[in-house]
Amino acid sequence: MKAFFLAISMIAGLSVFAFGEITMHKRPIIPVRPVHPIEPERPIDRPIVRPYVDTAFVDNRVINNNYESCEKYKEMIDELNAYIDQLEKEIAELKEKEYARMRDKLKKENETELKKFENRKSSVKSKNSIIISDQPSK
Repeated sequence: MKAFFLAISMIAGLSVFAFGEITMHKRPIIPVRPVHPIEPERPIDRPIVRPYVDTAFVDNRVINNNYESCEKYKEMIDELNAYIDQLEKEIAELKEKEYARMRDKLKKENETELKKFENRKSSVKSKNSIIISDQPSK
């Protein structure tokens, strides 16, 4: 009797498992809706990305962008040096004009102050003045 129940339970179990294998299939994949993050209140600070520098053309920390010839680079440097010299001369001329204008202005101010001082000196007459001399007083 035990063997009979054991056989029936085995057949029932196998049929359940076999039926499960036949009816089992993958569930359809439902795409997940994309969830967008909340926009930040202030903009995100992005790191500063340094530009790529081709180190093969860097000499003494001067970057030469004209790879085909150095003559163009030398011409560019000569033009910039001429422009710098021109600006230095212009600055020197402007400084000289400014200095001349300031000298004239200070000279006029000094003359007016000297005139005021001379007028004040000549207008001051007091009775309580002390006379200093080498001779004895009378």
